[in-house]
Amino acid sequence: FFKIYFLDVLTKHYVDFKGRANRKEFWAFALFAFIPIVLLVFSGYFPYESLGLRGLRSIMPTVFFLLAIALILPTMSIATRRLHDTDKRGWWQLIFIVPFIAFLFSSLMLAMSNVIRLLEESHVIGGDPQADPAAAWAALYFWSTVTMIVLIIVLIALCILIVFLCMASKEKTRFDNELVKK
Repeated sequence: FFKIYFLDVLTKHYVDFKGRANRKEFWAFALFAFIPIVLLVFSGYFPYESLGLRGLRSIMPTVFFLLAIALILPTMSIATRRLHDTDKRGWWQLIFIVPFIAFLFSSLMLAMSNVIRLLEESHVIGGDPQADPAAAWAALYFWSTVTMIVLIIVLIALCILIVFLCMASKEKTRFDNELVKK
């Protein structure tokens, strides 16, 4: 099961954006890709120090990052093939990816405005002691609001994409012609 639905996708279909993938193939891959990511996220709570593995905690974020990067292309390719199976174009993934990138950008801006506000209040970056901190607070409130709105859009887009990925397979799709041309 693991070999067919995970290892074969990674080895034979790593960047294969043509063809179809049924629900079982897609969701099995998603499960097997999701499990190590969840384990790596929760690995931060593992008591490494008590087991004498102190250095292991510091490399876990790097392992998580490398795993996430390695799984981007196969995840996008199998999602494209799954969407083809429901007679939708793979570009429907952008309904989630574009707002997600906007969410990352707004989160970064929120973090930067918060750091600037804190540095100005502590007079580290030359904040005037008599200056009104309203501008820094306004930026913080603005980016907080933008981040929350974009997060809601991301969640709605994710729900739409999940509905598309859960749809039943179509008997014949326009993407079947791509397989005949090969």
